[in-house]
Amino acid sequence: MSYQSIETGLKERFFTVVGRSDGNPITAGTVNYYLKAKSGDNAGKWWQDSDQTWQDTEVANTMTHEADGHWEIELTSSPFIDEERYLEYVKEASNRHVPDSRHLVGQDRLNQPDNDSIALILESVQDLSCDTETTIAALTNALKNISVHPERVVLGPCQRSVTPLYPARYL
Repeated sequence: MSYQSIETGLKERFFTVVGRSDGNPITAGTVNYYLKAKSGDNAGKWWQDSDQTWQDTEVANTMTHEADGHWEIELTSSPFIDEERYLEYVKEASNRHVPDSRHLVGQDRLNQPDNDSIALILESVQDLSCDTETTIAALTNALKNISVHPERVVLGPCQRSVTPLYPARYL
């Protein structure tokens, strides 16, 4: 099973809800949000947003209709913890909906990288100047560092020559 990453600290959740019988957007009535912890200290429990606690039984958290079947809820606080797994789903109260769920895994992300992270990115990019050949290992290392904070890296156009560390038969 594959899990989607969800940033720890995130509170807004969105779903599109459609009718089971006709496929049309559900725009009225009551739609509820459910979050079940699949791992960690709260495994097997459901999130109750009204008091920000985990409960042993399924808990309905009321969503708000925004437009054309798009429903949202802003949780009072974020229940998502780094590397813990969750199942989130929605239900229309009279069961007219097409079931919709997501499997999530909490992931810490930095909104603003610290100075050490920025220095590491800059060092990686400078190592890949257009004047020199680049080994696959150096390129891989630079890309790993850059992927951590892609919003902080702007690269101009340049052509690259890559020199493998191993003969081609091993790649």
